Amino acid sequence: PGGFTMEASAKTEQGYQQIINQCYFALERRFYGTEPFIYFTEGNTDLWTTQANKSTSYTQYLWFFAGAAPNTTYTNDLWSAIYDGIGSCNNAIALAPLAPITDDKRNALVAQARFLRAVYYFNAVEQFGGVTVILEPAKDVDYNPQRTAPLEVYKNVIIPDLEFAVKYLDKGTDALNTIPTKKSALGFLAKAYLQTVEYDATKEYAAKALKT
Repeated sequence: PGGFTMEASAKTEQGYQQIINQCYFALERRFYGTEPFIYFTEGNTDLWTTQANKSTSYTQYLWFFAGAAPNTTYTNDLWSAIYDGIGSCNNAIALAPLAPITDDKRNALVAQARFLRAVYYFNAVEQFGGVTVILEPAKDVDYNPQRTAPLEVYKNVIIPDLEFAVKYLDKGTDALNTIPTKKSALGFLAKAYLQTVEYDATKEYAAKALKT
């Protein structure tokens, strides 16, 4: 154990697969399906309601947080999950050249990491606005992080990552539901193109959204 490094792990096929698997952890266990994520993204829509005639503090969370007085634990949990996920994806992308696999398999695995990184950044931008863009494995602590405007995050990270995923992810079948497929990437890319209209008066990507 004392000799373990990410680089050494990436030099075996099984080890690199484990690095790819780590990209999913924050998404599954700390993000989608958790209460904070639902409250932030869907609690103020008509997708959820509370049991009739039941008095509970949780009722307030589904009414635009009215009276719920949420503390920063909710934002901290989401923020940490997002950047943990981004960090794992950056590791997987950077270490891909070390993996002893074919180029086709390498591209398909990197496409998973880039798809997931796009999902993490999409949620970061839509919940927090301008965020810090990190595209390489962390080497040290950044004591002066800078925000990048949402449209630039879309143009330079989210859209390129999803376009790569569209190109290299497997078409898959209806039974393949554990990893993203080409169809997943196309759907999310169309959503990303469309979402840029919120930030871009020129509507540069609107036509691409329809085509995709």
